[in-house]
Amino acid sequence: MPRVPLLDPRVLLAVLLAACGGQAPDDDGTATTQPASTTAGSDSGGAASSGVASSDATTAPGSSAGSDGADSSGGSGTTGEDPPDGLAMFDTTRVHAIEITVAEADLATLDNDLETRVPCTLRYDDTVVMQAGIKKKGQSTLQPLDGKPSFNLKLDEFVEGADIDGIARLALDNTIMDTTFLSEPLTYLLYARAGVAAPRTAHAIVRFNGEVKGIYVVVEGVGKRFLGAHFGDGEGNLFEGPWDFDHDIAAVELKDEDEGRTRDDLQALAEVVLASPDDGLEAALEPLLDVDEFIDTVALDMAFCLWDGYAIAAWNYYLYHVPGDRFVLLPHGADWPYWVYDVDPFDVDFRPWGDQYPSGLLANRVVTVPGLRARYEQALVEIRDVAFDTDVLIARVDEVESILHATDEPAIADELAAFDGSVQTARDFVLQRRAFLDGI
Repeated sequence: MPRVPLLDPRVLLAVLLAACGGQAPDDDGTATTQPASTTAGSDSGGAASSGVASSDATTAPGSSAGSDGADSSGGSGTTGEDPPDGLAMFDTTRVHAIEITVAEADLATLDNDLETRVPCTLRYDDTVVMQAGIKKKGQSTLQPLDGKPSFNLKLDEFVEGADIDGIARLALDNTIMDTTFLSEPLTYLLYARAGVAAPRTAHAIVRFNGEVKGIYVVVEGVGKRFLGAHFGDGEGNLFEGPWDFDHDIAAVELKDEDEGRTRDDLQALAEVVLASPDDGLEAALEPLLDVDEFIDTVALDMAFCLWDGYAIAAWNYYLYHVPGDRFVLLPHGADWPYWVYDVDPFDVDFRPWGDQYPSGLLANRVVTVPGLRARYEQALVEIRDVAFDTDVLIARVDEVESILHATDEPAIADELAAFDGSVQTARDFVLQRRAFLDGI
């Protein structure tokens, strides 16, 4: 069978490129903090205030335990006596209501400057944060404000300690490449089930300055709190693709580089990846890279056909250097599904994007160097037999279908119709891919 996406991404991209050519939160009695200051344009609700206002269950600024990734399974498990942060925000049994208000004076910056966050008022269900930071995000999914833009939110950008339910960072993904709204929820659920640190997800209807923008996937932000919760310390270097080890070290994005960070650690790892012979690669990698975790993540990329992750395209991923320990590879940006069930999990270099986008260099070495390949084969089998539970994944599909149909927002009718027309594709992929992996 030819490996062609059910929806050709190049056609979708062409359509998207051709197409890209205030109201305050409801007054429902929610108590609010008094503004610390007022700036021009603040009458639209986005410019001046401090902290969090809540109607009931939320934490005050600065009171969270700093663990917005404590329950990576997306379920309701607990650690110790206190429930993990984010259980309310990432409650998957409902469609959340999100309202964002940005001052008129800040709209042009928000629309045109992808690097600068502007103040906004964020209402997430019954909790309000004043002066959260917001910016647009995306590459192929980038949209103008008068379309359906994706957003990156940092709740403590302007007010130290501000959060909701212990969460300070989140993304609102427009999923314009995924009418099922399931690519990220299913992908990250599978990774979490395999023990890889992965963000939690939920679904929401987003209003921006009073206008319904549609159905979004809410994704937990990978920042210092998330990393600290998963690895015990969130202060290490976090690198974000696209990038590969044979590229210029200066070309990769290093988060928080203005804190005086250097790339020496990544340079050392790159030198090992590039210079080590096959028979010495495993031993040379072990002091610098959590090789088992890296192999698991590559195997997950291939098991679920994450076609723009590190393994297949060296594109969307994070490399995190755990302080005092080694690098780990983390999933990121899984918002464009490749529902093709018969991709060979050993053919990492099949280049679905074209010859100019080769597979991740180290992923390719993993499947070709004998010792690493044996470990990779074992990882695939364990993922297939344990993490890739079709009952669990199909239950997540069914849950999303149920909560979306329980909404009564007329403005999402077209998106809901598109969902109904495509959701079976996600179900079929889960079942057919699992069956295909039985043959490895």
